[in-house]
This record gives sequence, C-alpha cells and structure tokens, in this order.
Amino acid sequence: AQRFVISVTEEEFKRGLLWVSPQRQKEQTLVLQRTVKALEEAKDGLWIDTKEVQDAQGTKVKVVDAEAQQLLSRQIAMIPPHVPTSTYTPPGDSNKAGLDKQKPEDRAYLRKVCDDFGESVAKSMAQGAQKLAVTRDETVDEAGHHLLFAVVRADKFCDTETTGKVVAAVQEYLSRRPDGSGQAFVVHGRSGAGKTYLMSKIMVGHIEERAGKGCVVIRFLGTSPASSAVQPLLSSLCKQLRRCYDKEEEVPSDFKELKAYFRKAVAEWPSEEQPLTLFIDSVDQLDDSNAGRRLEWLPMSGLSPHVRLVVSTLPDPDNAEFQCLAQLRKGLGLADGASEGSCIVEVETISDHIRVLRHLLKLQGRTLTPEQEAAVDAAFLLRGENDDAAGTPLWLTIVAQFLALWTSYDGVKFAINPSVRGLIKDLFERLETTHGKHLVRAVLAFLTLCRRSGVSETELVHLLSLDDDVLADIYEWWVPSMRTCPPLVLTMLLAELAPYLSRRGDGSGQQLVSWYHRQFWEAAEEYLFGESGQQREGFISREERHTQLADFFAGKWAGKAKPYSAWLSERVQRPQFCPGETAGDRMVPTQPLVLEGRLTSAESERLLNTRRIQEHVDHAIRAGDKTSAVGDLCSIQYVAAKVAADDVSDLLREYSAAIERFPDQASALGEFAAFVGRNLDALRQKIPTAPFQFALQEPDTSGPYQSIKRLAERGGDPLIAIAGASGAENAARLVHWRDKPQQSDPCQLTIREHEGCVNAVAFSPCGKWVASGSDDMTIKICSAGTGEVKCTLTGHSGRVWSVAFSPDGTRVVS
Repeated sequence: AQRFVISVTEEEFKRGLLWVSPQRQKEQTLVLQRTVKALEEAKDGLWIDTKEVQDAQGTKVKVVDAEAQQLLSRQIAMIPPHVPTSTYTPPGDSNKAGLDKQKPEDRAYLRKVCDDFGESVAKSMAQGAQKLAVTRDETVDEAGHHLLFAVVRADKFCDTETTGKVVAAVQEYLSRRPDGSGQAFVVHGRSGAGKTYLMSKIMVGHIEERAGKGCVVIRFLGTSPASSAVQPLLSSLCKQLRRCYDKEEEVPSDFKELKAYFRKAVAEWPSEEQPLTLFIDSVDQLDDSNAGRRLEWLPMSGLSPHVRLVVSTLPDPDNAEFQCLAQLRKGLGLADGASEGSCIVEVETISDHIRVLRHLLKLQGRTLTPEQEAAVDAAFLLRGENDDAAGTPLWLTIVAQFLALWTSYDGVKFAINPSVRGLIKDLFERLETTHGKHLVRAVLAFLTLCRRSGVSETELVHLLSLDDDVLADIYEWWVPSMRTCPPLVLTMLLAELAPYLSRRGDGSGQQLVSWYHRQFWEAAEEYLFGESGQQREGFISREERHTQLADFFAGKWAGKAKPYSAWLSERVQRPQFCPGETAGDRMVPTQPLVLEGRLTSAESERLLNTRRIQEHVDHAIRAGDKTSAVGDLCSIQYVAAKVAADDVSDLLREYSAAIERFPDQASALGEFAAFVGRNLDALRQKIPTAPFQFALQEPDTSGPYQSIKRLAERGGDPLIAIAGASGAENAARLVHWRDKPQQSDPCQLTIREHEGCVNAVAFSPCGKWVASGSDDMTIKICSAGTGEVKCTLTGHSGRVWSVAFSPDGTRVVS
C-alpha cells in the first residue's frame, strides 16, 4: 500500500541521502533543518503539515497534522549521524507565525540560512571539481573515443553468412605472412550496409588477439572533430604513432610536412617486434579540405612488411563528390574494371534479416508476435533497388527501435516503410505528433545545420529559448517565470532520438550531439528544406535557421529582452500570467572570443570560446548576414582567435566563402585574406601577439592596421599598447615600425606543395583555382583562396614546363 501514499519528498530523501554510500553522504549531501513555528496560524494552502477539523461547535479550524509531524520526525531520525547537518530556530516569539522581511532579526536569519547553504554547495562542488581535475591529453582522449566507439558497436554486432565472408577475408589479410606486395585492404558497401559495426567487430577481435603486442590504431572518420578533416586526422594519427613508438620528433603543423611525417612513421617505425595495424573506417566521411577525399595522403601500396592497413568506404556514386573507392583502387594499382583480387571485399546485402532483427530486439529485451514479424518480412521484401539503404542493417536498426515500443496486443500499429529515407521521415512525423512540430523541426534543423561538429544540449536549450514559435507552442497551458525552454521537453525528445545520435567531446569540455549516420542528415535536409532546393510550405527556411544559429553564437540577445512574436505575446499576456509583457530575457549567454584570460595571454592562461570561433562566421555567411560575417572577418581580434584555435586554414576558407557570398565586400575581405595568407607560416607558430604585431606593420590605410589602431585606442580585450603611446600597465606591448613601407606586400598567399622547382602557373578562368607544373613531374590544382590542394595530376615522365586551363575551366593541358 505504500506505493499509493509515498510522497515525492520522501522518495527524493531516500534516493539522494539514504541510498548512497557513506562516503558520498559525507561529501555530497547536506541537511538544513529549520523549525517552523505556529503552523496553524499560517495562511491557507501554504503548508501540508496542517489540516482542517471541526471543533465542538462544528466550526472548521486549522490544526497541526499530528500524523504528518510523526512521519517527519521518523524521517529526521533516519539521517545518518555523519551527514553534515545545520539546525536553525527562528528568532523572537515562539508563537509567531512565519517571518517578517521588514524585521532585521528575521532578515539576518534568512541571510544566514541562504549563506550557509550557498557556501556548503560551493564547497562540495569545488571538492568534486578538484577530484575530477586532470591534465587533458588530447592524444589519449582521441584514441579513447574511437576505442570506446568500436567496443560499443562490437558488442551489438550480429554475424551472418554475408558478414562472415568479410570477417574471414579481413582476418586472412591481417594474419597473412609478408609477401612483398605491401598492399592495404579495402572494405566497401552501400550506405547502411553495416560496415562500421563490421569494422568494429574486426578491430576489437584483432586488439584482443594481439594482447598488447604491437600498435593498433583505429579511427572512425567523422565521429570527432579531429577525424572529420584530413589535417587534424593526420595530426592525431601522428601524435598517437609518436607516442606508441616513443619518438622524439615533434609533429609538424604544416600540411605538406604532416603528410611526409605520416608516411615516414608508417614506413620506418614499425618492426617485427612492434608491428602496426591501422584501421580507418568511412574515408568518404572526410570533408574535402586539403583534398582529403582524394586520399593522396594515404599509402595504399608499398607498405612495410610489418604494417597492415584496413580501410572502408562507400561505393562510388554517379556524382563526382564522393569517389573514394576509385581513389583506393588507384592506390592499390588496380585499373578501372580490373578484378578486385584479394585486397578488396564488398559487404553484400544482408542474408538473414529476421535473425538480425531478433538479435537487435533481444538487446532491448523485446520480442515480436508472428504477425509483427511477418509485417517486417513483407516490408523487407518490398525494398526498392533505387534506395541505397533499403533492407540493410541500418534499416533493420531503425525498424527495431520502434518495434521495441510495440506491445503484443498492439498488432501492427502502422505500415513499415521499405525505404530507409521514408522510414526516417515517418519517424520525424511521429515525433512531431508526440512532441509538437515546432520543437521537433527546430531541433532537427539545428542538428542538421551544425553538421561540421555538432551542437551541445545546452546550446539547443538556448536556441529553442530564442525561437518564439517553440516557446508559444510549449506555453499553451502554462507560462514559467523565465522566458526559456524547459530543458525537460528537449531531454524527452533527444531520448527518442538517442539511437540515431552520436555524442563526442569537442576538446573544450562540452559534449556535442550530431547525427550518427549520413542517411539521417540527408533525410533531415529533404524533410526540413525540401528536395532540389524547393522550400517546403509551412517550414522555416534554411537561411532563417542559419540566422538563428548566427545570432546565438554572436551573443546578439545575451543580457537583453527579445521582443515577442504575436503568437508568443498572446500566450504570455493572458490574464493569469503576465498581461502587458511584450519582451523577455531568454537567459542566453554572452559569446566573447575568450572566456578566461586574453587573446594575448599564453595558451595555458586563457580559455578560448571555441564554439563561437568555429560556428558564428560560418552560419552568418550561410544566412547572408553581411554585417555580422564581415564584421568578424575584418577584425584583428577574430583573426587572432582563429590563429589561437589553430583554425587558420578554416579562416582562409571563410574568407573565400564570404567573398563569393558578398561580392561588394570583396576588397575589404580580400585585404584581410591576403594579410593572413602572406603571414601564414608565422601565424601557425601560434605566438599570441603575432597577429597584432603583423597588423601593426601593415600600411596605415590598410584594414588590418586600422583594426589594430581602433583596438589600441578604445582598450578592451585584449589590451594592446603601441610602443611610445600611453597604455595600461598590463597591456601587451607591440613594436611600432615608424618608417615602414606604405604599400601592401603584393604576396597574397604562399603555396608550398611541390617537391621540385615550379616552372609554370596558370589561373582558372573563374579565378578560384591555380594549376602549377613542377620538376617533380606533377601538376597540382590548388585553391587560390586557401592554397589547399584539390588534386595532384601525374603521368609526366619529366619536368612539367607549362600548364594552361581550357576557356571553360574544365580541363588542364600540360
């Protein structure tokens, strides 16, 4: 019978105090025991410790509830003696009901209770933080992320006849005696075929088999910021290999040097006593910065006898954006149409879908009725050949997630879509029915548009708080005291999306959420923003969503009231809530470039706002917010922040994107882009004051000089003082070059990619690309804005003396 009378307070008391270890009771619990006098004199409805009874004359009077007091006494008696406890008795008359804020003694009493509570909680939090305080090791963090990713998926893997063939082929390659071929091994299969789970099973099995002998390095590309682009990927791989083989050579930051370092590490460091196995899953998930998907950085043949390399990818579609399999075949020396032999294997269509489905449901402690199982079988057989992921493990995984919610008496609750894309869109529609269309569409949009790195749950709450349609929908029955989105509504939605999301750290302490599989962000793009660029009726446009993101990461509404839309005003201004209120503070944070310290401080003495540095300008450009995007890109503080965050290459990409989006600002943006480009090598040394000093050395009329001059004149963060001028004592001191040239250096970018002398250079007709020919017998096509190599053309047997683009820019002749 207790389950029907137990109170929420009692349940919290048990779970938070009584049912925890003695050590946690001492360190993480606190009891504040206040005596409340004259309960029967208090106003009606304020206390649950009183009840109404009839006296002898039949009049209703309020008395103290003796049973409630008895239960309270028993609860207090349960408090362990070692739990920190403070007891408070109100001052003054023992028969006085409540407290009077106007009386000094009552105010002092309340102040003491609040201060004691705040001090105790702060102390407990500080102790907890001190216990958790460790020196972060980026190399260990990255390796640990991918190892955990593999272990979790290996535990869920279900072997079938088709996957067994792939596992056997890879294991045969891994155990093969050195035969002099030195080739890598490639696993490919269509989207959703289960390659990642298959690779996870192989990785974990190989690690267990090695039992600590040798070096095993694993990466699931696209699942962390350091594995989403080729430059940070190579940097993290090199750092891990350097640690494994105990080498002293520092890992370089220049991309060309980084490629050479990686090839040397793979070629020279492994030995018979310390072999190397390198697993790289989903190379197609790399972005195309530095021609990452061209895979020229990855040695596919000529490997050391003590090296094994296993790579997975999608098959090549018709469009030219993802052609990784062709590049891998080329690296293996296989001509187009040649047989795959023993170095490439395909993950074929699943052979026993019902067995896999039962396995997935068993992991959740669920089973199906024969009727429900027959419905899944029928949908599986209806799959279309045009749907790349239909009938795959991904399709079964999504099906298993919603089938686990069906009961035996439900029967078949709704038709099961045989298409993965359709299945995902059906999921989105059901979520809208459950959680509200405005909330669901906003969360899906932010998850999809923040694809580069993801978005944290805290950021999602703030973004939803700034969306008036979301708040108006949530405030249908009740308006809270603060104009924010209750976190619980987001938590419930994310709980339903959890099987399809990936969580990862960003290096700043935040955990970011993003789609686990490309099928979800592609489906979300179509669902939210329409197919072929056609905006769906009733949905918010892509540009407006980017505007919401840009405004948040700029801190536009921090510390100020945002006006309500007509719909939200109607909700808030109802008589029982806040009549006349037209705007409200959404409680979103400010977004400075530096959270602690200054941009000119040493790296160990500052904390960068990496989320603002990485996200704001990108979203502002996509939103068409010229003022916001150009304002940052033409600011020396922003340049310094990108340098400090080791994002110089990304900064150059932002300049190129902004010049294309805002051609009327090309002059100002080009001036800053050239400033960064010609100082690229020095900026990559990450000397805190370098961007400011270089800006001071520019001509007086230039944008960078004017920016540093304004900064020095107004002060702020960072504090800058120019030699010979007055300034704060703690300001960073810069050297003023009095007789400096007043003409800008014509150099706009230095590209160092060739191994030999450069003999010829040609610009494409559109001006975006540069083709160069060299003594190293190659032609390189580079971005004129960033210097990144788009592709390397080989075939010459001697020096390349001349190159030229065709008039339409589609061909290069050499």
